[in-house]
Amino acid sequence: MKLFSVVTLLASLAARVVARSSTGDSVLVVLEKGLNKEDYSIFFGNLERRGYQLTFRQPNETTPEVIKYDVPQFSHIIFFAPTTKTPAKDLLPQNLIDLMTSDPSTNLLVALGPSASAASTFAAEFGLSLPPPNTPLISHFPPRKTPHSIVNIPVPDYQHPLLTPKISPVVFEGIGYGLSDNPLLFPILNAPAESFCADSTNDKGADVIVEAAEKGGEGLWAGSKLAVVSGFQTKNGARALFAGGVKMFSNEFADTEVSYVATL
Repeated sequence: MKLFSVVTLLASLAARVVARSSTGDSVLVVLEKGLNKEDYSIFFGNLERRGYQLTFRQPNETTPEVIKYDVPQFSHIIFFAPTTKTPAKDLLPQNLIDLMTSDPSTNLLVALGPSASAASTFAAEFGLSLPPPNTPLISHFPPRKTPHSIVNIPVPDYQHPLLTPKISPVVFEGIGYGLSDNPLLFPILNAPAESFCADSTNDKGADVIVEAAEKGGEGLWAGSKLAVVSGFQTKNGARALFAGGVKMFSNEFADTEVSYVATL
């Protein structure tokens, strides 16, 4: 089963974050150097067909400006720069927070990565608790030939205000993360129950993970309590969506054949 319905799901989630309104439909897509726009053309095309006007720039570039004369120049920002540590000044974490609390406010979609970056610093400000560096989400079940860091996550079949039930699973590669108890922060898609964050795809140290799970040890990065997609809505109505990896938006994963499904 190909995942075009999942691309539509992700575009729908993004569209709800970058909600069309009187503030405008302009979207700045910040795409770091290692990512090619063409590799995400299905996702971007879905947004454009919904009426959004996309402008692209690299994180270290200074134009187009995101704010000019204290006025935000874009209604929405898609921040696909998961490994960038030091972006241009107007894209530093504190300035992105200021954009969300400005009037008019700016909505954000942020893709996270396995290493420390500006995106991870920004996410921590909203109550996301990220795993140690370079510990991607892994699942050994069910047994398969594909890398264990690529996990097919089913969309829950229960009622969720942001998800369409009973559609194709989401092919995911990235990190899982914990969420604080901030009432403005909420999970959208959780990791499978048998998944965990680790620095290796083999079973080295698996007994430690099992033992910690049995004891309910604090700091264990495992199980369905981890989120892979979450949202935050500020008191002034601005929205942020955090995705645990950028590749879930790619054409490659949109074309992936689903041969197995993890359990939630």
